[in-house]
Amino acid sequence: MKDSNPTEVHMKWIEPDPDRPRKVFKTEEMKELVESIERGARVPPITVRTVGNKYRIIAGERYWRAAGLARLETVPVEVRDDLRSRGIRLMQLKEDYHREKVSPIDQGKAWMDYMERYDVSMQQLADELAISYETVGYYVGLVKDLHSSLWDKVERGFVGGLSLAEASLLAKVGDKERQVSVYQTFIGNRVNLLQLEQLVSAVNRYPDVPSWTLLEQILEAPGTRARDEEKIGFKSLAERISEFSSFLDSVDLRKCLEEEGGFWPDLYREDLIAQLDSISSMANKIREQLSSLHTA
Repeated sequence: MKDSNPTEVHMKWIEPDPDRPRKVFKTEEMKELVESIERGARVPPITVRTVGNKYRIIAGERYWRAAGLARLETVPVEVRDDLRSRGIRLMQLKEDYHREKVSPIDQGKAWMDYMERYDVSMQQLADELAISYETVGYYVGLVKDLHSSLWDKVERGFVGGLSLAEASLLAKVGDKERQVSVYQTFIGNRVNLLQLEQLVSAVNRYPDVPSWTLLEQILEAPGTRARDEEKIGFKSLAERISEFSSFLDSVDLRKCLEEEGGFWPDLYREDLIAQLDSISSMANKIREQLSSLHTA
């Protein structure tokens, strides 16, 4: 039965749902929320269910994490022991899509898992989420059609990442294995969406021609490079990586993070360190890919 009166519960008696689709909480967004709470903003009731002698979060995990970072001892909760597994997951999917900024890949995978687990069609899911059928098909199709090695590059915000539009174009390359080579080809060049679309079309039309050769032909079209440099006006990926590497060399980010212990509690610090390691690793991989492309 639904408890309509929020109750203040100590933070230590609340735990996140390990099966929740969303796993990543962006640092900058969390910092803004923490600062807001520290200035006196009210934490909305966190929806939970009873599991043993604790409360497990159904919705509102971002606020619970922010409350912990703001060193609150208690937060308001709304107990929903009336919900079953499907209702819990649907509530989480609604929160992730309508209120949170979830990676498109994580979104698509979570929807696919829900449809398979509860035998739900895309139209039924669209109705339950109050969104269009085309939206469900777009995110699910991205997961199905894009090579899995490119998933973690979609809208992650690091050097070498893919925008949703770029990922959607790459997913149109019929040969999934070739999607990776096309990614490696265009990511190190000043390629706009129109040129990427032309590259994808050429790759599908000429499967035996190296993608690097096809891109060179596109870029060498009369006036193309000059127009692109004039319109885009941003630094090349190689230049960005060089600057990023210099920054990493000049600053001990891990040490800085440890020294920020007053702001980052132990429960969150390890997550941030892991994300930092992932970013550094990705920068090294991209640097190696660029090197191999230019020597090929």
